[in-house]
Amino acid sequence: MKRRGFTLIELLVVIAIIAILAAILFPVFAQAREKARQTQCLSNMKQLGLAEMMYAQDYDERLSNTHLAAVPYAAAGVPPGGCWSGTTDWCHWFFPQVLYAYHKSLPMLTCPSGARSTASAAYRGHYGANTAVISYAGTPGKALAEISAPANTYMFMEFGVYNVDYGRVLQPLGGMYYLPGSAAALGLTAATVKPTAITNADLATDFEKGRHNGGINIAFSDGHAKWFKVEAVIDQTRKRVAVPEQPNAWNPVNPS
Repeated sequence: MKRRGFTLIELLVVIAIIAILAAILFPVFAQAREKARQTQCLSNMKQLGLAEMMYAQDYDERLSNTHLAAVPYAAAGVPPGGCWSGTTDWCHWFFPQVLYAYHKSLPMLTCPSGARSTASAAYRGHYGANTAVISYAGTPGKALAEISAPANTYMFMEFGVYNVDYGRVLQPLGGMYYLPGSAAALGLTAATVKPTAITNADLATDFEKGRHNGGINIAFSDGHAKWFKVEAVIDQTRKRVAVPEQPNAWNPVNPS
């Protein structure tokens, strides 16, 4: 008996079914993949928070700085993960690199969904430190005793650059001071950020599209870490701007 092959219509139906299934499943797979990256990034945040606590115990209960400026290679060598910013004679050490002695993990230096995965520029597009808690370079580290409610106070978070000023959450600046995925909530695009647009393509995507399913990971000043929707961080920031004297997660003295 002669076997009948598929007709053109039958083949088209099969192809259409495969296309429909792919359209349904591919976004699911992408979300699952991003969820795995979100989990890894959350682990990074947790380890950075714990590393900061260990650092403080070794330095008279004082926290580190956002970075160390102009450290000569002759004195300290090449920072873990490479020199992200410097010259042939010296290099900045950023807080994830300063804390390397406590976490001992090069992958922890960057977010797996970060915009700038190369070591040459990893101070952008990955993690930032709340400068109200982690002091800027050249100033004494904040004492743990100065933080009245550490479990509610932001310490590290995913951000466009290594130092986080709460004002830049609502008003992105300089092409790299922004909260990932916050563009739509702020009514902005990378091109409409004023006075300086976000022109780097990777950072622009980070600002507009975000990283982890509409949220970011944050480490608090007691060492624990948690994922938050971007809108929740923006809301907390607006409260900080509207009523500065009220308890707030940005304020180490009297946070909610």
